[in-house]
Amino acid sequence: MIERTPRQRALLARRRADAGAHWRRFRRSCRRTLTPDRDMTASLPPFLSMQVERFYRKRMFNHPGKPGHRFWYSLHAMGPGAINLQSNDYLDLTGHPRIRDAAVAALAQGRRSAVMSQVILVSQSDDCEQRRFETRLGEFIGLGSGILCASGYDANVGLLQALAPRGSPVYVDQEAHASLYQGIHAAEATPVRVRHNDTADLRDKLAAGGPGIVVVDSVYSVSGSRSPLQQVFALAEEFGCLIVVDESHALGTHGQQGRGLVHALGLTQRVHVVTASLAKAFAARAGFIACDESLTEYLRFTAFPTIFSTALLAHELPPLHATLDVVMGEEARRTALWNNTRQAREAITAAGYDIGNGTEQIIGLRCGPVQSAVRLRDALEARGVFGSLFWYPATEWRRSVLRLSINAGMRAGDVARLGEAMRAAQEEVGNVSRSSGGRSSGKRHAQPTLSSVG
Repeated sequence: MIERTPRQRALLARRRADAGAHWRRFRRSCRRTLTPDRDMTASLPPFLSMQVERFYRKRMFNHPGKPGHRFWYSLHAMGPGAINLQSNDYLDLTGHPRIRDAAVAALAQGRRSAVMSQVILVSQSDDCEQRRFETRLGEFIGLGSGILCASGYDANVGLLQALAPRGSPVYVDQEAHASLYQGIHAAEATPVRVRHNDTADLRDKLAAGGPGIVVVDSVYSVSGSRSPLQQVFALAEEFGCLIVVDESHALGTHGQQGRGLVHALGLTQRVHVVTASLAKAFAARAGFIACDESLTEYLRFTAFPTIFSTALLAHELPPLHATLDVVMGEEARRTALWNNTRQAREAITAAGYDIGNGTEQIIGLRCGPVQSAVRLRDALEARGVFGSLFWYPATEWRRSVLRLSINAGMRAGDVARLGEAMRAAQEEVGNVSRSSGGRSSGKRHAQPTLSSVG
């Protein structure tokens, strides 16, 4: 039984009352939209209505400073002078003239796209545009081939669904993306959760479970921490495991020409599969699985998302080629990103925040209960700095995070403004970003936490 102070009990009662009132207003508004002769929707069965009611009661309560306003949504609009640290567009490629022109030209050609699964459309002929890009990106990553998917989520789910035998162990970092956990579930494999970046725990789990699949992110998207890839690879090889690395937050930003951390560390000859969302540094809407050619064909015809999802349309491929050209050729963007990252981390640390949980372009401000993260978000947004609120299921229930994603497009004065806003917010709301207090106890909600929501 959790012991609560009188103040905590009062706050909890008030929050429950607010949530209950919101749910009653929601039900009344639904009833008002119905006419006597025609209901707009069927009545929900009891099991679902209870689930929805529980969601509003526990997770969509009112904003503490604005009754009737759901806490999740911002109180402030992002104006033209705001510092946008919400986007995963690390290299500031949205609106790039070369990519824009490629997209416009592709649409202007008026080519009709067959809207169908890639197992029907993709051929081995030289004029297959998707095959050409897959080969080009696969060679860029260093594995020679690959498969385009509708999203990074689909790439991870389909990969593990197709590769992991039923009941086999999949050793997965506890902060890995939810799509990897969903892939394990789809395969009916056994998830073996490993403490974050803890190679001693990985060794213990491997020794107990035997050969399987080892899955890590190269850069974790909530904290900005890097995986100890060399040690992970050595352990996976020692125990005869397949190695999968999600490079979503390193492809385009890390290594020579942005080829990723696996390539930068000289591990391309030792990794079996690399996955990535192209909705990060590539600023596109697609995902990718990089692997050798024999595995490419196996995955294309066994991974359910590639079989049962529509392939990318013809006009979506030329902008991807142009994006890869820009990523490879414009090194100044990576230089700007890392200069901005270094300066921003220095400024935030100087303002008194604990951001030692990461080192990369993602800065996760650990806030504890979500109400603390909301206060910090509101204080920063009032000063023109916009980050992303992460809470369950993106984090553990009482370990919310306000994430700041640094990018190459930040102007000269933006880092100074960020530091000033961080100091002022700290004075207003107190030190809500603090150490999580050690390792996780392992007591979690049944649903795995995500590592990214986009």
